[in-house]
Formats: sequence, C-alpha cells, structure tokens
Amino acid sequence: MKILSYLLVYRRFLLIVLTPLLLLPLPLIIKTKEAECAYTLFVIAIFWLTEALPLAVSALLPAFMFPLFGIMGSKQVASAYFKDFHLLLIGVICLATSIEKWNLHKRVALKMVMLVGVNPAWLMLGFMVSCAFLSMWLSNTSAAAMVMPIVEAVAQQIIRAEAEADELEMSCSNGSINLALELDDITTMWVVQYAQLKRKMKKEMNRRYPGCQCINFGSWFILSIPIAVTILLLSWVWLQWLFLGFDFKNMFKCGKKKTTREEASSQVIKEEYKKLGPISYPETVTLVLFILMTLLWFTRDPGFIPGWSSLFPKDSRQQ
Repeated sequence: MKILSYLLVYRRFLLIVLTPLLLLPLPLIIKTKEAECAYTLFVIAIFWLTEALPLAVSALLPAFMFPLFGIMGSKQVASAYFKDFHLLLIGVICLATSIEKWNLHKRVALKMVMLVGVNPAWLMLGFMVSCAFLSMWLSNTSAAAMVMPIVEAVAQQIIRAEAEADELEMSCSNGSINLALELDDITTMWVVQYAQLKRKMKKEMNRRYPGCQCINFGSWFILSIPIAVTILLLSWVWLQWLFLGFDFKNMFKCGKKKTTREEASSQVIKEEYKKLGPISYPETVTLVLFILMTLLWFTRDPGFIPGWSSLFPKDSRQQ
C-alpha cells in the first residue's frame, strides 16, 4: 500500500519520465520514419490523455519532436500551428471576452427569459434559447457557466417560495436544468464550428467539384439553422414531457393567474436585471461590434449576390 500511495503521488513525474523510455525501443529497433512518427504520436497521445503535462505543453511537443526525428521540417510544423482561420477564432475570443467582462451575456439571457414569461415550460425554453444563442458565439463551457448562476438564482428563489415542494419536483427541476444546459452542443454548429470545419469541408468540396466557391458563412448558416432549431424545439418538448408533463391547456392559456412559483421566478429575474442598471457605454460598443461582425460575416460572400470581398483583389480574398 505504501508503494501504491508513493506511485500515486508521483504518477505524473513517472509518466513523463517512463513513457518516452519505455517506447524508445520502437524507433531504435524499427529504424524507419514511420516508427519514429509512431513513437512521437504515442508519447504525445499518452501525455494528452493522462494530462501528465498541461495540454498546452503536450500540444507543442510536435513542434520540436517532428524536426528532431526528421519527420517534418520546423517551418512546416510551425505553419500548422497558426493558419488564417485562427485569426477569426482570435477575433471571436476577444469579442467573447468583452461580452463576459461587461455582463452583456447576462443582460441578454435575463431579457430573453423576461420575454418568454415565468411559466415553467416557457421559463425553461427561455433559458434554453439564451444558452443556445450564447453558444453560437462562445464555447459550450463558457455559455453554460454564464447561464448557470442565473438558473441557480431562480431555482433557489422557487425553493424558498415553496418550502413544501416535494422531492420529486426538486429532482425533476435539477434534471431539467442540467439537460437544458447540455443543449449547447446543438447550436454550436450554427457559428463556432463554421470556422473549424470550413477549411476541411471546402478542401473536400474543391476536390470533388473543382472551382466550387459555394461554402461561406451565409450558406453554412442557412444549412445548419433549420437543423439546430428543430432539434432544440424537439428537445424542449421531450424535456417537458419527461420531467414536467406537457400541459397545452395551461401553457397557452391567456390571463391565467400566476402561481407562487411563477411569481417568485418573475421577481428574482427582474431583481437580477435591475442590478445590471442601464446599458453602459462599453456594453453599447461591444453590442455594436458584435452586430457589425455578424453582418460582415454574412455579407462577405453570400453566394446569391457579390459580397464585399469582391472589392478586394482576387489573391487577397482567397479562402
């Protein structure tokens, strides 16, 4: 047991030292470039999966291991770390950072929830749509982290308002919140994955259909948005039926008196929104830049009409 505890404490150090040594016979015995490449990949994969080294460090290992074994030149390896679409991702990250810093995401999320009302079904749809909208531009983890504090505040207020809420309702509420936040993946396809998939998909399209210039932000958005919206709505219906029951009569009934739960939800959402105060100058600038960025993405090369990219020389607008 003492040995096991010792190994557990120093497991990362042992993995870092022993992994390259234990795999070293592979390139020494099989003296080919393929074996050297396999050795490099195995070492990087083990470091990556076990997180013996930070992921950022593991990701940089090919930068010196490939030239070291003569698999690729340093210039070729370095070019793989930074391509043109990385500038797009950097721009999105900078804008996302500004949105988080000035709480614009919180204002958008609360406003959406206020618009849909405090009925449990519509409240859940409001959180799902808010999370979905945020995840179009931010990572899934960031979007969930932004919305979760608001969801928790509403849930806690409901719990206080109904002290005698039964255990079944509580577990159903928690399950609904967790599943709703997981739906970020559905809408990530709208925008974020465009930058990541465009290069690979465009290369394949050009191979199959030479001269095809049909993949752009607008065409990708038109392709993915119906799929994402459909899955989002179906998921909402399924969650309602599974956890809360789908009561069409109460959901669409006008002038219905609010329950204690709904009043508590409405109150906490309004209080959270009031805490933000009037929209500030940095929020306005961030919102304008966000809208401008989206419009520029759509109008760069919409496909059905010439976009603003046609104003530039052809060589400078190659995708």
